[in-house]
Amino acid sequence: MAKKKKIKKASKIPDGPTIYVQVFDGGRKYVTQSSVKMGLRKPWQKPNPEEIRSVIPGSVLSLSVQEGDEVAIGQELMVYVAMKMHNVIRAPFAGKIEQITVKNGDKLQKGALMMVIRAHEPLVDPVAPEVYFEDFE
Repeated sequence: MAKKKKIKKASKIPDGPTIYVQVFDGGRKYVTQSSVKMGLRKPWQKPNPEEIRSVIPGSVLSLSVQEGDEVAIGQELMVYVAMKMHNVIRAPFAGKIEQITVKNGDKLQKGALMMVIRAHEPLVDPVAPEVYFEDFE
């Protein structure tokens, strides 16, 4: 028989704000109260697409570019080792390497800034891309 895991309860903020959640119009309404953990969260910030950051802890195996280099879309920038796998980091767009904050052998945490690329052309917002509609009649 499998052991049941004990569920940890979040400690509530005394007289903390009450939060009302309703997922669908006309659906069930939920009421909860803020926890201490929720109060300690960092607010969400829109990511800068010109910053190349690590998505998982790992280490830098090799750099293929230097500051000031011009890069084309898809060009190899570096090799990053995470979970015993070699990951080739490629340029997501054409631009110029403005800053490199790592060197070979550096161990990085998740979200660490590795380099900054300045785009040659303005970038489309990946969070809210422009949408075009056409009349097909």
